[in-house]
Amino acid sequence: MDNLKRSQNQIIKDHLLTGQSITRWQAIELYRIATLPTRINQLENTGLTIVSSK
Repeated sequence: MDNLKRSQNQIIKDHLLTGQSITRWQAIELYRIATLPTRINQLENTGLTIVSSK
């Protein structure tokens, strides 16, 4: 599916569900998503458990 047709949340969710981590820079570079913390927060609010390496 083309990245333009998926929401930013879905793109990040799909990436994380592959088992890979993602950094802010990777989100920008790979997907042109500059608001990774917001996307992560929104996904967590939907019930998705995301482990942070902070």
